Amino acid sequence: MPVRYSRAMIAFVAPPPPSVVGSLTTMTVDGRAVRVWRPAGLDEKRPAPVVWFLDGQNVFDAATSFIGAEWRADEAMTELGEAGLARKAVLVGLDNGGERRGDEYLPTRVAFRGSETGGGADAYLA
Repeated sequence: MPVRYSRAMIAFVAPPPPSVVGSLTTMTVDGRAVRVWRPAGLDEKRPAPVVWFLDGQNVFDAATSFIGAEWRADEAMTELGEAGLARKAVLVGLDNGGERRGDEYLPTRVAFRGSETGGGADAYLA
């Protein structure tokens, strides 16, 4: 039987140390953290592809992620670039709105954990 963890249990676990590869800059735009990662050796004078991620707090660093495990996008992009399998790209993580996450991401209202959420995706994308 799988072990289930509650938020209360997770809250007492110390966050892992920062684990970012490359250059990560975090700024606040309209009250929301925006994380911009640049790979080592990126030519700032030339246009580069940009890859956007939602739930940005989870993308680059286990220390800022929701549950202490990151998506490792910076490591993956670095490894792909070093292997010649991907062009260097700027990665941008846009943090979610916390309790408003469902309202932002879901296009229609849905029942979730005893209440309703969703319906604000159009405004979020605007």
